[in-house]
Amino acid sequence: MNTITASSLILPGAPAVIVFDGECVLCSGFFCFILRHDKTEVFSFVIAQSNLGADLYHELGLTS
Repeated sequence: MNTITASSLILPGAPAVIVFDGECVLCSGFFCFILRHDKTEVFSFVIAQSNLGADLYHELGLTS
């Protein structure tokens, strides 16, 4: 089984990942909109409050 890590998501050629605020109604609405319209499944999603979301923020030098 392959484990997804923050480091693997920021490499060139990595899948397109959208990190969104899972507590924000507007952000959750955006997530639902993209999910409905992403017929070719280009995007993957990570909730900012998850461990992976926090790791991504840290890897990219962003504040949460």
